[in-house]
Amino acid sequence: RFLRTNAVIDPEWIEPLAGHLVTKTHSEPHWSKQNNQVMVYEKVSLSGLTIVPRRRVPYSGVDPVKAREMFIQLGLVEGNWQSRAEFYSWNRELWFELEQIQAKLRRFDYLPGTWKLYEFYDQRIPQTVSDTASLEKWLRNADAETLKSLEMKEEDLVSESADTSLAERFPDSFSGEFTYTARPVAMKKPARSGTSREFLADSESVSKAETNSGGGDPSSAPSSGTQMPQETDAPAAPMREIRLFGQVIQPKKPRSKPQTSGKNASAASSVSGSVSGSVSGSVSGSGSGSASNSAASSRMTSSYRFPLEYRFEPGGDADGVTLHATLETVHQLQESALEWGIPGLLEERVAHLIKSLPKELRRKLIPAPDTARAVCARIPFGVGNLRAVLAGEFTRIAGEYVREKDLDLSRIPEALQINIRVSDTQGNLLVQSRSLHEVLQHVGEQASEKFAMVEDSRWTRSGLTSWNFGELPVQVQIESTLLDAASRAGRISAFPMLVDEGKTVGIRLSTSQFQAELNTRRAVMRLFRYSANQELTRQALWMPHFNEMKMQADYFIKTTKTPFADTICDLVAQTALDPSGFPALADMPPLLDRIPRSQQEYERIVKLAKGRISIVVQELPEPLALLWRSYHAAIRALNGICAQNSRRHAVSDLASQLKIGTVQVKSFGNLRKNADSTASAASSKKENGKEELPSRTALYEPFQPIVDDLDAQIRRLTPPDFLLRTSWKYVKHFARYFRGIEARIQALSGTNSGTRIALTRGMEQIRELERFQTEYERLRKDFDLRGIESEELEEFRWAIEEYRISLFAQKLGTAMSVSAKRLEKMLDAF
Repeated sequence: RFLRTNAVIDPEWIEPLAGHLVTKTHSEPHWSKQNNQVMVYEKVSLSGLTIVPRRRVPYSGVDPVKAREMFIQLGLVEGNWQSRAEFYSWNRELWFELEQIQAKLRRFDYLPGTWKLYEFYDQRIPQTVSDTASLEKWLRNADAETLKSLEMKEEDLVSESADTSLAERFPDSFSGEFTYTARPVAMKKPARSGTSREFLADSESVSKAETNSGGGDPSSAPSSGTQMPQETDAPAAPMREIRLFGQVIQPKKPRSKPQTSGKNASAASSVSGSVSGSVSGSVSGSGSGSASNSAASSRMTSSYRFPLEYRFEPGGDADGVTLHATLETVHQLQESALEWGIPGLLEERVAHLIKSLPKELRRKLIPAPDTARAVCARIPFGVGNLRAVLAGEFTRIAGEYVREKDLDLSRIPEALQINIRVSDTQGNLLVQSRSLHEVLQHVGEQASEKFAMVEDSRWTRSGLTSWNFGELPVQVQIESTLLDAASRAGRISAFPMLVDEGKTVGIRLSTSQFQAELNTRRAVMRLFRYSANQELTRQALWMPHFNEMKMQADYFIKTTKTPFADTICDLVAQTALDPSGFPALADMPPLLDRIPRSQQEYERIVKLAKGRISIVVQELPEPLALLWRSYHAAIRALNGICAQNSRRHAVSDLASQLKIGTVQVKSFGNLRKNADSTASAASSKKENGKEELPSRTALYEPFQPIVDDLDAQIRRLTPPDFLLRTSWKYVKHFARYFRGIEARIQALSGTNSGTRIALTRGMEQIRELERFQTEYERLRKDFDLRGIESEELEEFRWAIEEYRISLFAQKLGTAMSVSAKRLEKMLDAF
């Protein structure tokens, strides 16, 4: 008892005093980040009495051989060792790049595995090295040749069967710059000359056209001394952050990309052209599929390069190539560039498009991989619309007409489509999709608001009434505190624009070149309207038949909530600037085809436009009077048929009620009287002689869809400010469209068999027209989201109106040859 109470022994005394008697057991060797070496758990006991239950000790002191193996595997191979040794950073960067190449090529056999890394270090590091201290001591005493031998070369790791030249076709960034053809060249059905096999044999010798990923149009800098900001050269991008096994690497010395060896070097130049570093659809060169020389071609530019990330994870959400964007940069993506994808994946994408063709066409293009290889060697990457270019090539090879709509891009596997990932400044995912349309639907408005929040006082001004701000550049490069780290490295392109503020003009930035040009044209009209206000007002008030036109135009003025005199002045100013389609000024060119970028250019436009004001004022009343007369005639006709068929519906409804005894009447005269009363409630309203679109309640059922269609047509033709938003080359046909509506209504006003036939045919035609109209509205929304202005889409919109004339009022004639088949072909072009 004395020993237990007064002679207590501290277990810590035992190990130093009786170390030769204790038993040590070890378990769970592991890498310790804190100790930067391999550690193991140790338990110390004496005759079964536990002295130290669990503690960490260096494994090198327990089992040097196994400790060395684990140090190489866990530390050097798996990248857990924390060191600034040059060979270590070099090797990790090389391994990272080779892993990226493997993901780009989508091949498991490119890298043999980490065992190759282990073998490399095991052969060069002495057997005496088993931990950090011993390795650093050996490195300090090693000569330069020994240290150099620790730096890996590509041939030390890559299997002999891998074709490293293909890696050059998988860039690390994606540029929004591209060339697209607004009007696809019509393809004729080819004569059958030669076979597909002959073409493929000849195509093997065709080398791919050189590509040029540079450039874009340089933006003009503001003149010195003006109030506009001066542009400076963009700073050099910082060194790319490198990660391996989840850790950031900062190599001390820059290194070049792995060099291609021997026999593969020549293949690289012939297969990949000059594509390297970044994807750009803006290319030059020859090729039968190119539309680069077309007058209708347009260029969209963006100097920002979107980072690309490659993963080989079949079935995973991020499998393939992922493009990283932010709210500020997503609007600089263009569908035309994304459809081409990545140069290295184009052959495989084309092969899948061939497999998606109808069987009779597909059979003429097999084997698909060989045909795809020949086509890709022939066409310049990124020039024109992908489907249009491929349709032309497939038509030539197959000897039969291949339509663009036969090529369904949605049939391409997801792994071969670019995955767009949009994140906020904290890196939180906002949306991820392989469809740009879906991305813009989710964040389009939010992205515009985000860009509007950029605080750059140089490009934010309001209340301008004259061009006193110097030059307006086409494009500028800006930096923003709202951008994330990746975006700051590349800066973003923005497009300065003038905006119409109602009575004045302001300056803002836009992420869309299309929106910037559209808003600037409208704002220039506002500036001209302000500078020529006195002359416009004086001449407009003396316009022939001014008061009569004011009465006729009352409906339009009521919907726009704008005084008639202001509307006329705006219309005169706009017509003077852009007389396209205006009969009296048919020979005068538009003044805003080229947007003014300086005060001198603007003043020249103002001078020319002022000289046209008097001509416009004298000639404007006649087409306006014709337009408004035909409009009111169409409204009266629509009101009439609504009143007539509301009464017919009322008679039918009351008669059915009489039959079941719910209404007691003494004679049919009373029934007719009640019907007249019901119809009057559904007839058109007239207030002070003004025609209005009718109320269509309680219409006779067969007429309801037709009246709905007519009403929708009128509303589409005459939205608020339609005279200012629609070119005269289309407005000049409005009177004929309204006469067509009137003629269609007259055909439905009778009670004979012709009316019944018209009703039956009308329903079929309405369904067809609704389909075309729905397609137009879908395309319009899509183009607006992507910031693309398409004259072809506008032509399609007015071709639908001409088709209505051909269906319901053939005697009036059409402005173009139009049919359902022609409309289908116009749709195919999109």
